[in-house]
Amino acid sequence: MLRHYYFNIHKALAGLTSLEDAIVAVDEQKTLRVNFGRDIVLDLTSQAREFETFHFPCNQILNSNNWEYGLMAYNQQLMSRFMDFRMKVLEPFREYMIPVIALKKQTSKEAVCLVFEKVNTGGVPLSVFELVTATYAADGFNLRDDWQGPPGGKGRHHQLAAKPLLKDLEPTDFLQAISLLHTYERRQADIAAKKGSKDITAVSAKREHILVMPLAAYQKWADRLTKGFLEADAFLRGEGFRHTRFRPYRTQVVPLAAVMTHLAER
Repeated sequence: MLRHYYFNIHKALAGLTSLEDAIVAVDEQKTLRVNFGRDIVLDLTSQAREFETFHFPCNQILNSNNWEYGLMAYNQQLMSRFMDFRMKVLEPFREYMIPVIALKKQTSKEAVCLVFEKVNTGGVPLSVFELVTATYAADGFNLRDDWQGPPGGKGRHHQLAAKPLLKDLEPTDFLQAISLLHTYERRQADIAAKKGSKDITAVSAKREHILVMPLAAYQKWADRLTKGFLEADAFLRGEGFRHTRFRPYRTQVVPLAAVMTHLAER
Protein backbone atom coordinates (compact mmCIF):
# COMPACT_ATOMS: atom_id res chain seq x y z
CA MET A 1 0.00 0.00 0.00
CA LEU A 2 1.36 3.42 -0.97
CA ARG A 3 1.50 6.08 1.74
CA HIS A 4 1.88 9.87 1.84
CA TYR A 5 3.51 11.58 4.82
CA TYR A 6 2.72 15.02 6.23
CA PHE A 7 3.76 17.28 9.07
CA ASN A 8 0.96 18.62 11.24
CA ILE A 9 2.51 22.06 11.52
CA HIS A 10 0.70 23.01 14.73
CA LYS A 11 1.94 19.86 16.49
CA ALA A 12 5.45 20.23 15.05
CA LEU A 13 5.73 23.67 16.64
CA ALA A 14 4.51 22.42 20.04
CA GLY A 15 8.03 21.29 20.97
CA LEU A 16 10.57 18.54 20.33
CA THR A 17 8.55 16.00 22.32
CA SER A 18 5.63 16.49 19.91
CA LEU A 19 7.65 16.36 16.70
CA GLU A 20 7.35 12.61 16.18
CA ASP A 21 3.59 12.73 16.80
CA ALA A 22 3.35 15.53 14.25
CA ILE A 23 4.16 13.16 11.36
CA VAL A 24 0.98 11.82 9.81
CA ALA A 25 0.70 8.95 7.31
CA VAL A 26 -2.29 8.91 4.96
CA ASP A 27 -3.37 6.49 2.25
CA GLU A 28 -2.79 6.69 -1.51
CA GLN A 29 -5.83 8.97 -1.90
CA LYS A 30 -4.35 11.28 0.79
CA THR A 31 -7.05 10.54 3.34
CA LEU A 32 -6.93 9.19 6.87
CA ARG A 33 -9.83 6.86 7.59
CA VAL A 34 -11.26 5.07 10.62
CA ASN A 35 -14.14 2.67 11.23
CA PHE A 36 -12.79 0.15 8.68
CA GLY A 37 -12.33 2.86 6.07
CA ARG A 38 -15.88 4.19 6.20
CA ASP A 39 -15.18 7.53 7.94
CA ILE A 40 -12.64 10.15 6.78
CA VAL A 41 -11.00 12.00 9.69
CA LEU A 42 -8.38 13.84 7.63
CA ASP A 43 -8.78 14.91 4.02
CA LEU A 44 -5.64 16.12 2.19
CA THR A 45 -6.80 15.37 -1.34
CA SER A 46 -6.04 18.88 -2.61
CA GLN A 47 -3.52 21.58 -1.88
CA ALA A 48 -6.35 23.75 -0.55
CA ARG A 49 -7.15 21.02 2.00
CA GLU A 50 -3.47 20.93 3.00
CA PHE A 51 -3.59 24.68 3.64
CA GLU A 52 -6.89 24.49 5.47
CA THR A 53 -5.71 21.72 7.84
CA PHE A 54 -2.18 23.17 7.97
CA HIS A 55 -0.44 19.93 6.96
CA PHE A 56 2.84 20.16 5.07
CA PRO A 57 3.74 17.36 2.56
CA CYS A 58 7.05 15.70 3.43
CA ASN A 59 7.95 15.15 -0.24
CA GLN A 60 8.50 18.92 -0.50
CA ILE A 61 10.87 19.29 2.43
CA LEU A 62 13.89 20.07 0.23
CA ASN A 63 12.04 22.57 -1.96
CA SER A 64 8.82 24.06 -0.63
CA ASN A 65 8.70 27.23 -2.74
CA ASN A 66 5.56 26.34 -4.72
CA TRP A 67 3.76 25.19 -1.58
CA GLU A 68 4.67 28.43 0.21
CA TYR A 69 3.41 30.57 -2.67
CA GLY A 70 0.14 28.66 -2.57
CA LEU A 71 -0.17 29.13 1.19
CA MET A 72 0.48 32.86 0.87
CA ALA A 73 -2.27 33.16 -1.72
CA TYR A 74 -4.60 31.06 0.44
CA ASN A 75 -4.05 32.84 3.78
CA GLN A 76 -1.26 35.33 4.41
CA GLN A 77 -1.91 35.26 8.15
CA LEU A 78 -0.60 31.69 8.32
CA MET A 79 2.75 32.62 6.76
CA SER A 80 4.41 33.83 9.96
CA ARG A 81 3.63 30.54 11.69
CA PHE A 82 4.78 28.58 8.64
CA MET A 83 8.08 30.49 8.56
CA ASP A 84 8.59 29.51 12.19
CA PHE A 85 8.00 25.88 11.15
CA ARG A 86 10.37 26.29 8.22
CA MET A 87 13.17 27.60 10.44
CA LYS A 88 12.74 25.05 13.25
CA VAL A 89 11.88 21.91 11.27
CA LEU A 90 12.61 22.20 7.55
CA GLU A 91 15.95 24.01 7.69
CA PRO A 92 17.61 21.37 9.94
CA PHE A 93 16.58 18.74 7.36
CA ARG A 94 18.02 20.78 4.52
CA GLU A 95 21.28 21.60 6.27
CA TYR A 96 21.92 18.17 7.75
CA MET A 97 25.43 16.96 6.93
CA ILE A 98 25.47 13.32 5.81
CA PRO A 99 28.86 11.59 6.27
CA VAL A 100 30.10 9.79 3.15
CA ILE A 101 32.90 7.28 2.74
CA ALA A 102 34.10 7.17 -0.86
CA LEU A 103 35.59 3.87 -2.03
CA LYS A 104 37.46 3.70 -5.30
CA LYS A 105 36.61 1.09 -7.90
CA GLN A 106 40.01 -0.51 -7.29
CA THR A 107 39.20 -1.13 -3.59
CA SER A 108 39.26 -4.85 -2.83
CA LYS A 109 36.06 -6.65 -1.81
CA GLU A 110 37.68 -7.57 1.49
CA ALA A 111 38.37 -3.90 2.26
CA VAL A 112 34.81 -2.91 1.32
CA CYS A 113 33.42 -5.53 3.70
CA LEU A 114 35.78 -4.39 6.45
CA VAL A 115 34.73 -0.75 6.05
CA PHE A 116 31.05 -1.66 6.04
CA GLU A 117 31.51 -3.82 9.13
CA LYS A 118 33.29 -1.02 11.02
CA VAL A 119 30.79 1.74 10.19
CA ASN A 120 27.70 -0.42 10.77
CA THR A 121 27.70 0.36 14.48
CA GLY A 122 24.19 1.79 14.71
CA GLY A 123 22.31 -1.16 13.24
CA VAL A 124 22.23 -4.89 13.79
CA PRO A 125 25.77 -6.32 13.70
CA LEU A 126 26.40 -8.27 10.51
CA SER A 127 27.31 -11.92 10.81
CA VAL A 128 30.28 -13.48 9.03
CA PHE A 129 27.85 -15.27 6.74
CA GLU A 130 26.21 -11.99 5.68
CA LEU A 131 29.57 -10.35 4.97
CA VAL A 132 30.84 -13.33 2.97
CA THR A 133 27.52 -13.44 1.10
CA ALA A 134 28.07 -9.82 0.05
CA THR A 135 31.66 -10.56 -0.98
CA TYR A 136 30.74 -13.56 -3.11
CA ALA A 137 27.81 -11.70 -4.67
CA ALA A 138 30.37 -9.39 -6.29
CA ASP A 139 31.65 -12.49 -8.12
CA GLY A 140 28.15 -13.48 -9.22
CA PHE A 141 27.66 -16.26 -6.64
CA ASN A 142 24.60 -16.37 -4.36
CA LEU A 143 25.84 -17.92 -1.12
CA ARG A 144 22.45 -17.60 0.57
CA ASP A 145 20.75 -19.62 -2.16
CA ASP A 146 23.50 -22.23 -1.98
CA TRP A 147 22.94 -22.60 1.76
CA GLN A 148 19.19 -22.10 2.13
CA GLY A 149 18.14 -23.01 -1.39
CA PRO A 150 16.53 -20.80 -4.04
CA PRO A 151 12.83 -19.87 -3.73
CA GLY A 152 10.90 -23.12 -3.80
CA GLY A 153 14.10 -25.20 -3.67
CA LYS A 154 16.28 -26.83 -1.04
CA GLY A 155 19.90 -26.00 -0.21
CA ARG A 156 22.66 -27.60 1.82
CA HIS A 157 21.07 -26.63 5.10
CA HIS A 158 17.94 -28.65 4.38
CA GLN A 159 20.02 -31.76 3.73
CA LEU A 160 22.16 -31.31 6.84
CA ALA A 161 19.42 -30.20 9.24
CA ALA A 162 17.52 -33.42 8.48
CA LYS A 163 20.15 -35.27 10.55
CA PRO A 164 19.47 -35.41 14.32
CA LEU A 165 22.87 -34.08 15.38
CA LEU A 166 23.09 -31.36 12.71
CA LYS A 167 19.68 -29.71 13.05
CA ASP A 168 21.19 -26.71 14.87
CA LEU A 169 24.02 -26.23 12.36
CA GLU A 170 24.51 -22.57 11.46
CA PRO A 171 25.85 -21.20 8.15
CA THR A 172 28.80 -19.72 10.03
CA ASP A 173 29.70 -23.23 11.23
CA PHE A 174 29.87 -24.37 7.63
CA LEU A 175 32.12 -21.44 6.69
CA GLN A 176 34.40 -22.19 9.65
CA ALA A 177 34.86 -25.74 8.44
CA ILE A 178 35.59 -24.50 4.91
CA SER A 179 38.21 -22.16 6.41
CA LEU A 180 39.85 -25.04 8.28
CA LEU A 181 40.17 -27.06 5.07
CA HIS A 182 41.34 -24.08 3.00
CA THR A 183 43.98 -22.89 5.48
CA TYR A 184 45.18 -26.47 6.04
CA GLU A 185 45.69 -26.88 2.31
CA ARG A 186 47.56 -23.57 2.15
CA ARG A 187 49.68 -24.57 5.13
CA GLN A 188 50.72 -27.83 3.44
CA ALA A 189 51.66 -25.89 0.30
CA ASP A 190 53.68 -23.37 2.35
CA ILE A 191 55.55 -26.14 4.17
CA ALA A 192 56.51 -27.72 0.86
CA ALA A 193 57.53 -24.44 -0.77
CA LYS A 194 59.08 -22.61 2.20
CA LYS A 195 61.13 -25.23 4.00
CA GLY A 196 62.62 -23.76 7.14
CA SER A 197 60.60 -20.54 6.84
CA LYS A 198 58.51 -19.17 9.67
CA ASP A 199 56.06 -17.60 7.21
CA ILE A 200 53.69 -20.55 7.17
CA THR A 201 49.91 -20.23 6.98
CA ALA A 202 48.17 -21.26 10.21
CA VAL A 203 45.13 -23.54 10.20
CA SER A 204 42.35 -21.24 11.28
CA ALA A 205 38.60 -20.71 11.46
CA LYS A 206 38.81 -17.18 12.82
CA ARG A 207 36.51 -14.45 11.60
CA GLU A 208 39.23 -12.46 9.84
CA HIS A 209 40.38 -15.53 7.88
CA ILE A 210 36.86 -16.44 6.81
CA LEU A 211 36.29 -12.91 5.50
CA VAL A 212 39.27 -13.14 3.12
CA MET A 213 38.51 -16.70 1.99
CA PRO A 214 38.13 -16.71 -1.82
CA LEU A 215 35.05 -17.99 -3.60
CA ALA A 216 37.18 -20.66 -5.28
CA ALA A 217 37.91 -22.19 -1.86
CA TYR A 218 34.22 -22.38 -1.02
CA GLN A 219 33.34 -23.94 -4.36
CA LYS A 220 36.18 -26.47 -4.06
CA TRP A 221 35.25 -27.74 -0.61
CA ALA A 222 31.49 -27.16 -0.21
CA ASP A 223 30.26 -30.46 -1.68
CA ARG A 224 32.95 -32.53 0.00
CA LEU A 225 32.34 -30.77 3.32
CA THR A 226 28.61 -31.45 3.10
CA LYS A 227 29.46 -35.16 2.96
CA GLY A 228 31.95 -34.59 5.79
CA PHE A 229 29.23 -33.22 8.05
CA LEU A 230 27.00 -36.19 7.21
CA GLU A 231 29.90 -38.51 8.08
CA ALA A 232 30.40 -36.64 11.35
CA ASP A 233 26.74 -37.13 12.20
CA ALA A 234 26.97 -40.86 11.40
CA PHE A 235 30.16 -41.19 13.45
CA LEU A 236 28.65 -39.53 16.52
CA ARG A 237 25.49 -41.59 16.28
CA GLY A 238 27.71 -44.68 16.01
CA GLU A 239 29.27 -43.61 19.31
CA GLY A 240 25.85 -43.55 20.96
CA PHE A 241 24.82 -39.91 20.61
CA ARG A 242 21.17 -39.49 19.71
CA HIS A 243 20.38 -35.84 20.47
CA THR A 244 22.22 -32.52 20.25
CA ARG A 245 21.89 -31.94 23.98
CA PHE A 246 24.13 -34.96 24.69
CA ARG A 247 27.10 -33.64 22.72
CA PRO A 248 29.94 -32.53 25.03
CA TYR A 249 30.45 -29.34 22.98
CA ARG A 250 28.47 -28.08 20.03
CA THR A 251 31.59 -26.57 18.44
CA GLN A 252 33.27 -30.00 18.21
CA VAL A 253 31.17 -30.81 15.16
CA VAL A 254 32.96 -28.22 12.98
CA PRO A 255 36.52 -29.60 13.23
CA LEU A 256 35.15 -33.16 13.25
CA ALA A 257 33.41 -32.54 9.92
CA ALA A 258 36.61 -31.01 8.52
CA VAL A 259 38.60 -34.07 9.63
CA MET A 260 36.01 -36.39 8.09
CA THR A 261 36.23 -34.43 4.84
CA HIS A 262 40.02 -34.64 4.85
CA LEU A 263 40.06 -38.37 5.60
CA ALA A 264 37.38 -39.10 2.99
CA GLU A 265 37.09 -42.88 2.47
CA ARG A 266 40.31 -43.85 4.20
